[in-house]
Amino acid sequence: MKKKIFDNKVDRILYRVLSESKISYTPEMIDKFVMESKNDLSAVKMMFNTHLGRIRDLSPQNVCDDLPQYIQLHQKMENNEKLITSKHTKYYNIVDLYDIYDMPNNVNELEKITDEFDTMYYDYGKLTESLDELIEIGKRLQNFLK
Repeated sequence: MKKKIFDNKVDRILYRVLSESKISYTPEMIDKFVMESKNDLSAVKMMFNTHLGRIRDLSPQNVCDDLPQYIQLHQKMENNEKLITSKHTKYYNIVDLYDIYDMPNNVNELEKITDEFDTMYYDYGKLTESLDELIEIGKRLQNFLK
């Protein structure tokens, strides 16, 4: 399993209390988390594809011509990365309460979805970096055009 990531002190405390007390979720609750995580993952994939389409079609000239818009988009994408991390952490902490060799099927499914969140976070981060590079090129072009 991956390294534990905690967004805040409450997550750390909750994880510690649940893992030390060996409390687990009911199968119905896990099923609810599976459905919720599928919806969240679907939204993340749609957000990724939307931003990929916008960035794929950009040229340095486009960025140079409307730099504030793309700086704002970059900030939005950085916030989205934080959102993806928080979703990953939420579901990861649930899965991590179970023994890896004795997981119910629905927990296995939630683990696979959690792994997909991890992949989406990595891919989205690379996409954000690509926009950052285009913004830097746009800024350099603006300096030449002044």
